[in-house]
Amino acid sequence: MTSKLFILILVFSHQAALAQSKIAIVDIQKIIDESSQGKKAKAILEEEFKIKKKEIEKKETALKKLTDELQKKQSVLSEEAARQKQQELQGEILKFREAVEKDQIAIQKRQSELAAPLLEKISKMVDKIFDKEGFDLVLEKRPGIIRYDAKLDISKLVLAEVEKN
Repeated sequence: MTSKLFILILVFSHQAALAQSKIAIVDIQKIIDESSQGKKAKAILEEEFKIKKKEIEKKETALKKLTDELQKKQSVLSEEAARQKQQELQGEILKFREAVEKDQIAIQKRQSELAAPLLEKISKMVDKIFDKEGFDLVLEKRPGIIRYDAKLDISKLVLAEVEKN
């Protein structure tokens, strides 16, 4: 009986402690999207991506042209010549895919480079607000957070601090 009473006291005291905790939510992606530094980084990345996209489209057009030419000439080519042309085409397709993958990696790396200073700034502003407002816990808004009261969201406050500093 006393162990049950002890467990009940422990559960209720834990719930009371949680009720007194000061918790906040911050939507880092929203801050990145809405901040002037984030918008500038996005514009730079989009401009760089446009250049890469044009290069990829140019290579893709050339590959389609090669494929069409091979299909047209296949009936007049010997079996050996057709096989050789097919292997050459497969080699070009492989090079194309590797180039696309390399470009994607480069874009992701560039995105990380552009985002790093802003993320550091956001982190510092969250720390500043955390200390100033006396929060016990600040969570990043993620898919795992199913529901929360909007008054817990300090994203606008963090964005204002990021823009100010």
